[in-house]
Amino acid sequence: MTTKLKEINKTINQLDKKFNFRNLRPIHDSLVLKRISAFVQSKNWFEKTALKENAGISFVRKYKSWISSSKLNHLINIQKYKYSCFTQGTTESFNLFYLKNINCRFRSFRGEYKYHFFAWRHCVKFEFLEKDKIRKNDAVVISLPYADNGGMHPEMQLVIDRCNQLKVPVLIDCAYFGACRGISFDFNQACIQAITFSLSKIFPVVYARIGMRLTRNYDDDTLDIYNMKNLSYINRHSASIGELLVEKFSPDFIPNKYEELQKSYCKKLNLKESNTVLLGLGEAGLKQFNRGDKWNRLCLSGLYEMHKKTNRK
Repeated sequence: MTTKLKEINKTINQLDKKFNFRNLRPIHDSLVLKRISAFVQSKNWFEKTALKENAGISFVRKYKSWISSSKLNHLINIQKYKYSCFTQGTTESFNLFYLKNINCRFRSFRGEYKYHFFAWRHCVKFEFLEKDKIRKNDAVVISLPYADNGGMHPEMQLVIDRCNQLKVPVLIDCAYFGACRGISFDFNQACIQAITFSLSKIFPVVYARIGMRLTRNYDDDTLDIYNMKNLSYINRHSASIGELLVEKFSPDFIPNKYEELQKSYCKKLNLKESNTVLLGLGEAGLKQFNRGDKWNRLCLSGLYEMHKKTNRK
């Protein structure tokens, strides 16, 4: 390792103490925060949204259109998944996928969202995709963009092809959609049982738990039931905030606004740009940011916020 590279890595470690590069989080964009603040402080907001019976239906309809409107990404044949539900982030959809396939052996890549491993470790069989080939009676969870590199896992299509061949159910987690560019994938795959989306990685609404599940078929599970029009047993306040966000900001707003900052900081810190604008990918000397797969992932959201704040003064 050269002296210059050692100095850059030293700088990264110092910045990490302040900005916590290890945990991915959304950018606290000032314009987004102002919109949310004005909305929730408007007169009688709490009462009005509580009485909005179609809040979930209205949100998911607009969310689906929002996803399809991206100019930077192409989710081909996503419209074939006609059944949509408001969900508490993505986690609720994960849990129901586990339950539906409870007798399967669960599979994922090592760099996936750690919640899966915590959920599986005590109650179901699971094995990393890197350790064994896909077999019948498996069930696969894979993220797109991939949680560990913010792009597409290089073996994703191979996994999907194998799952189609063996009729293995798959859940695609698109939680990073809205912070990415250059993602193109054809969802017309028989093996895909569910697709999940969330606004928690895109906008500063982590604890509002705003998400959506798409399926080809009506599952008649708890999500389908409490999203029914005559029941609407969902968090109407969160759904209303989600509806505001997809109305006011395009799915390309965050990647377009922060692309140049990503390029600048990646150049300064000797990182590779990810398809997901929140991330930079480190070289071999940054193993402290490795999450189990081959990439060393750093979340740059804090650096972007510091830059914007400094340049407003």
